[in-house]
Amino acid sequence: MASIYKNGSEYRRGNYSSGGDVCVSALVYFNGSTDYVEVYGYQSSGSSISLTNTVDATYFQGVMVRGA
Repeated sequence: MASIYKNGSEYRRGNYSSGGDVCVSALVYFNGSTDYVEVYGYQSSGSSISLTNTVDATYFQGVMVRGA
C-alpha cells in the first residue's frame, strides 16, 4: 500500500494491483505557506519482503500547478 499524507493526515491511498504494483495519484491543493506532503509505503503480506529501489521499479513525481 502507498499513501499520500497532507499535513499529517492521510489524503489518498493506493492499493496493490494484480501485478503487485502500487500506484497512487492525487492533485493536492496547498495554502502556499504551511501545508506539507509526505509519502509512505507499507507492505502487509505477512512475511518479510524487500522494497525494490531500482530506477525501473520505484519512482516519485511531483509538480507545482498554478492557476493563470
